Amino acid sequence: MPPPQRPVSQIFLDAFADLPDPRTRNYPYPLEELLFIALCGDAIACQPTIAQHIVERQGDYLWAVKNNQPTLAQRIEALFDTHDAGNLGVSLQESETVGRDHGRLETRRCTVAHELDTLGPALKHWPAIKTVARIRATREIVNGRAQGECSTEWRYYVSSRILSAEACEAAVRAHWSIENGCHWVLDVQFSEDDSRIRVGDGAENFAILRRISLNLIKQETSSKKSMNSKRLKAGWCTDYLQKVLGTPS
Repeated sequence: MPPPQRPVSQIFLDAFADLPDPRTRNYPYPLEELLFIALCGDAIACQPTIAQHIVERQGDYLWAVKNNQPTLAQRIEALFDTHDAGNLGVSLQESETVGRDHGRLETRRCTVAHELDTLGPALKHWPAIKTVARIRATREIVNGRAQGECSTEWRYYVSSRILSAEACEAAVRAHWSIENGCHWVLDVQFSEDDSRIRVGDGAENFAILRRISLNLIKQETSSKKSMNSKRLKAGWCTDYLQKVLGTPS
């Protein structure tokens, strides 16, 4: 029986993004602790060295592949183009999900491949790749002035696990739920991407404080105001600040 998996905070992947070169830097957290974890990350984490460390410690990864890894990206695109043309010789698993939110209808079609010989030399420096995936996301505006407008985005992924199309699409969607529900809010409401704190452990300390603040504000449900309005109110009103902090007034 495989060992149980345990979650890891998304802040671990945030730490990669703060470093100038993921291939040469020292890891900010001890990788010995990263046992039996499946890490899902954007292209910034898609580096052979990072993948090797994770696999060596019995973890798994699911990385987005973009042009920062041009050879791998081109090979994966070519594999799926060959499949679309009917020349791959094997059938690939596919799944489709449809969701509607914020006035948009989004259709996500995920295709996964496990027979990876066609990737050739591109696999040489990549440890334990067992699945490559393509997700086609088509969005249609269903109301408002832009009603009827459509856009299509193609995304590519690699994983050290054998994933079905349904499992891969669900994992990617879970990753983006964190991005949209946490990172986007931190950037828009807390201007995290504009922060220039670089000295010592300052960047990491303030990242933790922002997340604590975000969670406290989310937990305060007596006010139906926006996140930004709650922050302003907490700064102006000591009683409300104490309510957010959960301390007696």
